[in-house]
Amino acid sequence: MTADPAAAQREQARDWGRTRLAASPWASVEHRLTLLLVDPPTDEWASPVPLCALWLAVDGPEVPALPSELREPLLRDGSVHEPTPADVLGAESTASPSTRISVFRLDRLEGLIAGVGVRSLEARWSVRHGTAIHDPLRRHEAMSGAAARLPEGGMERAVRPLFVQACLTLAAVQALDPARAAGAVVALGEAAAAVTRLACVIEEGSHPPAQWLLPAARTTELGARLASWLDDIGPALGGEQPAAARVIDGCAGIRRAVEAAVRPEFSRAAWFQSPDTWALRPPR
Repeated sequence: MTADPAAAQREQARDWGRTRLAASPWASVEHRLTLLLVDPPTDEWASPVPLCALWLAVDGPEVPALPSELREPLLRDGSVHEPTPADVLGAESTASPSTRISVFRLDRLEGLIAGVGVRSLEARWSVRHGTAIHDPLRRHEAMSGAAARLPEGGMERAVRPLFVQACLTLAAVQALDPARAAGAVVALGEAAAAVTRLACVIEEGSHPPAQWLLPAARTTELGARLASWLDDIGPALGGEQPAAARVIDGCAGIRRAVEAAVRPEFSRAAWFQSPDTWALRPPR
């Protein structure tokens, strides 16, 4: 049986993470750290990635004792990317050096997960689909629970901009000439991103980062209905006019599917009834 390449890559990333925790400056506070592997996610459809992603959460009181290259950005911004020098890896290690560790002050990561903006929804998804490498205080369980709970009104705040964006970009794609669709990268990309994010949010309350949107959306009820339309976008961008014509002709049906998915909960909302008008409202 052939080993799963993504599973093998995850194990290499875990090995690197454990190696890093055993070294300075983390070894002395290892008992209070949480290390998560968030990329590639644990889903069966996930494939190997060029750069694995680990998230390391450190308590605020531990930050002042860290080296300045970590301490200062953590105190100022709440997060920092830690370099992964090859010399930290022993010659005998099987860990991949192409693994980035993003270090978060714990309160900063918790705050990110609590939000409903695009980055927060991605963080929610990543935490829920990631795995703990080192978690003596069982924080991952608490974070996953928090990531699964949207605040009051949070679902509408997440769905509304995606629905409006989907409606506007589908209308823009519908107006394209099939012979020129290959040049409409932005319109086609934004339409696909909006509907796939919406499919994930409706079903899970969060959505993945861009690189996992398509495979994740395909596992949802709405995404399954959009599959053939999404499959045609790549060929359309490659200049295949029959595929472009199918994408353009399919926009009306895609909008109806999106509306049907959103209608049960938000049919009376002004933004649902008239997304074009809502999009022109000045920001509050």
